[in-house]
Amino acid sequence: MSDVIMTNTVRDPEENRPKYGLVDGGTIHLECTVCSKPLIDITITRPGFKFADGTPLEGNYIARCPYCSCFSEKHFIQGGIAVTSLSRIDKNGHEIVTTFMRDFDINPDGTTIFNIQLTGK
Repeated sequence: MSDVIMTNTVRDPEENRPKYGLVDGGTIHLECTVCSKPLIDITITRPGFKFADGTPLEGNYIARCPYCSCFSEKHFIQGGIAVTSLSRIDKNGHEIVTTFMRDFDINPDGTTIFNIQLTGK
């Protein structure tokens, strides 16, 4: 016989739960500073978010261009974010190129670099 204890988790009533979710805190459009191609959008989903210890969630963000390997301008953002892919559509309504964040690197200065990849033509 094992010493297994079964417990039930009782959830707090809805009004006592912390309110989470996405808030439209604005969108920043990143484009290459050299070839001017649009790269990705960053939407601020939790403006002013702070960790439990009061430290704000903030950082510098740039994107590496998949067309010419240069970079977007650096943007300082406070709060939680969502990175959004971009699609280019031809005159017939067909998607020809989509850019999306493949992965990211962090520079020694703490700047996050989004590595952008292309799909399509």
